[in-house]
Amino acid sequence: MDFFTSEWLLSIDASIYTAVEKLWGNVMDQIMIFITHLGDDGIFWIALGVLLCIFKKTRKLGIACLLGLGIVSGMNNLVLKPLFERIRPYDPDMLPFWESVGFNYQFPFSTDLQPSIDHATHYSYSFPSGHTASSIGAAVAMFCVNKKWGIAPVILAILIGFSRIYLHVHFPSDVIISAIIATIVGILVYLLIFKVLGGPLDKLNDKMKGKLFDTPCKK
Repeated sequence: MDFFTSEWLLSIDASIYTAVEKLWGNVMDQIMIFITHLGDDGIFWIALGVLLCIFKKTRKLGIACLLGLGIVSGMNNLVLKPLFERIRPYDPDMLPFWESVGFNYQFPFSTDLQPSIDHATHYSYSFPSGHTASSIGAAVAMFCVNKKWGIAPVILAILIGFSRIYLHVHFPSDVIISAIIATIVGILVYLLIFKVLGGPLDKLNDKMKGKLFDTPCKK
């Protein structure tokens, strides 16, 4: 049986869904829909990265944010999604698999709210979770640069990932594995840009006599 439709994996996904469903409610639905939209198309992270790049004091954070986002998004959309082609949990073809593990899949919100997330859920494969991976990739790279400034983005990225599980638009395993991959990529982005070979951007900054960054971004 295909890995993504194996009973043991779907049983884990179903157990996590069941636990999360205890949080369902009208207010929580609206909060999670709002949070999930913050991850749409990476727009929030692009805007944040560009804003941070404007100021010398936060330029390293902005560069880390944009590179983490860009590399993870490219890897997801160009490599991983086409490679694995995992269908979404709400796809009709998933029904027999959910029945095989005794799980009744459903959306957590009324049908009148469903169109508000259609554009974010029906145009791509399920694995990896783009919202989760791009958010985590950007946030972790920022956290590596500056832990104080990076903690809020990391918390937001985790909430965005959780919202994808809460709204049942991704399998929990999509979100968890995507978060792990993106964390690794975010750390690698930081190491390659700011640490390997003596920190190429810091060397460039030295040649520019400190015009690129303020002296070093303190953690």
